[in-house]
Amino acid sequence: FELATFKLPADLLVQTLAIMGIRGSGKTSTAAVLAEEFCQLKLPWIALDPVGVWYGLRAPRDGKPGGFPVVVFGGKHGDIPIDKDAGERIAEAVIQENVFAVIDLSQESKRTWRRFVTAFSRKLMDLTPETPRHIFIEEAAEFIPQRTKVAITAECKEAVERLVRMGRNNGYGCTLINQRPATVDKDVLSQCENLLMM
Repeated sequence: FELATFKLPADLLVQTLAIMGIRGSGKTSTAAVLAEEFCQLKLPWIALDPVGVWYGLRAPRDGKPGGFPVVVFGGKHGDIPIDKDAGERIAEAVIQENVFAVIDLSQESKRTWRRFVTAFSRKLMDLTPETPRHIFIEEAAEFIPQRTKVAITAECKEAVERLVRMGRNNGYGCTLINQRPATVDKDVLSQCENLLMM
């Protein structure tokens, strides 16, 4: 027997997806496969990575084959360091060039995550890239939680929610990656056109 070829729609780049599942179920691996497919097609993407694992998609520094030319901001494996006030500058930089970019927040505090992501998301919505791009958001509940307790979290949630809900108008798609759907804001989750449950 012959298996049919599974193909993703061409406009997946600007669609909204959610990948949910328990720890170790393959959420990040699934998202990374999508990112690899975008790389093959030279379609730019950005990963917000508070876990510190997305750097593995990039081409090795020694130039040997086996990866993609991914720019990594921040983290242990970063090409360019980041600070809590760099959100706007990095948003502008990744939109000016058609790059595959990882923003590794794993070495920063949760307060810095939220401050950075708030400024980053707001700036993206001020910009309209020539080429649409996809944004992967690891640990989505950290940025768009069902419940907020402090002002900085509420500001971050508002900025990311706007990016997810209205980003398609500017040329952005998003993939939300999280363990439990219950901890992610339901209004945002309801905007996902595709839901992958692990």
